[in-house]
Amino acid sequence: KSGVSAVALGKGNKYAVCHGKGSSWNYHQTYDNRCFHAQMHKLQASNIKQIEFGPNNTWAIVMKSGHCYGSLLGADDNSGPLGEINKHQGNITYVGMTANTSEWIVGYGYNGWISFGLTSGFKNKLREATSTTQVISVTFGATKSRYVINTDKRWYWNNVDDTFKNAVN
Repeated sequence: KSGVSAVALGKGNKYAVCHGKGSSWNYHQTYDNRCFHAQMHKLQASNIKQIEFGPNNTWAIVMKSGHCYGSLLGADDNSGPLGEINKHQGNITYVGMTANTSEWIVGYGYNGWISFGLTSGFKNKLREATSTTQVISVTFGATKSRYVINTDKRWYWNNVDDTFKNAVN
């Protein structure tokens, strides 16, 4: 569909898509106020910047305003990004998580970020990206060695196939 603003893929058939005509998803939890399905019903798709799925049925929805909604780990430890999201709430630019606990990143402000459990190769690539351009989003595959960094000038990636590379270039 034209005007797609956010896409997320999770384990199995979980997905979420936001576009100019609204949003659609296949992800339902029964966690009261932490339910992805219930939260998506409350939000206007055109205001959603990013959606990210993580380990243990966790998720984050980053709004264009910098607010982040989620059902996340790590309120009091580094098992997930919640503590850092709370510190930077209202100024979040992206959230990235792998399929494993304790592997995540939170972007905030103009190129600020904090991460836990990620490789030095990824962090070096992110430092390279932030030295010359603004990072729009960071997305991980199931593992920390598979990632995409989207900036306002170019893409950086690791462990993606040529089909993906051709699609973004």
